[in-house]
Amino acid sequence: MEIGCAELQSLIAEAAKSDEVKEAVKIVVGEIVKSQMEGLGRKDSAGQQKTVRANIYANTEKLLYGFRAPEQHLANEQEYMDMAFKGSSGSVVRYQKNSPGRPEDEQILDDRKKSYERSLRCYRRVKGALDAVASKKGFEIIEMKYLSGEDYSYGEIAERLAGTNGFSDRLNEKTVRVYKNRLLGEISVILSGVDAI
Repeated sequence: MEIGCAELQSLIAEAAKSDEVKEAVKIVVGEIVKSQMEGLGRKDSAGQQKTVRANIYANTEKLLYGFRAPEQHLANEQEYMDMAFKGSSGSVVRYQKNSPGRPEDEQILDDRKKSYERSLRCYRRVKGALDAVASKKGFEIIEMKYLSGEDYSYGEIAERLAGTNGFSDRLNEKTVRVYKNRLLGEISVILSGVDAI
């Protein structure tokens, strides 16, 4: 016995009126929606992790570009402290919410001391990370790109290093970038932990 399309639709419509079928449909639809939302969450989470890695990488570059700048200030703690009263660094002056006017000299010195300690800790962390990769092939690229104070392009770095320190005579920009990215990735992991991976 064959059932026509109209009859089949009628049977499905009748079955859909039963409470059991309605409940089954709700469960199935609920599971579909749940799996879709979880998929979106995973995509969002993966996107967030990618953003975190990119930020860590960019922050590592900023730390390396600015690495040499604080060396002179950190070399002499007393000079660093004396700067608090020369007006050359307004960033260490902290105005308290309920206190009118300028903070006391003691507060200024305390803030300056804390600034010195934070700067020194950061400097030592970056130096330790650099020391950890200093013996690896391509470290010269990190030195030239970030630590030299010069604005070398990847092409200039390739030209200067070609045929030296185990590099090919045909060293090119792409290879320089590969070495730089690999070492910068290692430095990022040393500084920021597994979030950089």
